Amino acid sequence: MQDRGVAPDAFSYSTLLAALIRAGHLDHALTFLPLMEDDAVALDLVLFSNLIHLALRGGDAPKALALFSRLRGAAGIKPDLKAYNAAIATNRLLLHDMLSDGVAPDAESYSPILATLARRGRHLAAVSLFTHMRVKPDLSVFNTVLNAYG
Repeated sequence: MQDRGVAPDAFSYSTLLAALIRAGHLDHALTFLPLMEDDAVALDLVLFSNLIHLALRGGDAPKALALFSRLRGAAGIKPDLKAYNAAIATNRLLLHDMLSDGVAPDAESYSPILATLARRGRHLAAVSLFTHMRVKPDLSVFNTVLNAYG
């Protein structure tokens, strides 16, 4: 396209990125973000949200958080509820990574996840996580679980 003197526009980039996202090629899709910026093509909320969700589906919490941080720093874009919920969901992935790396979580590790579940109305999931924790709950954890029913 560029070798014919035609600069890619928002539509052509969006079409390409949508195909890469549908195919699950997050890393390949991310290589186009600097090119879009070089071509003065605005990155938008939908694009960032799709990339964040793709990172979450791939189990890459650090990349999802990095994308969310980039979204928050992007000029003219403000994260919406969906984007914030996706960023919050990384807590569960990070806990899984923590366990996989052989690091034992403590009450402080569980508290934000329990709070997120409670805020999202997932009371049974919060109680289930609470009952399966293998750590002594602290006051913060107890209050979070109690608030799930409040």
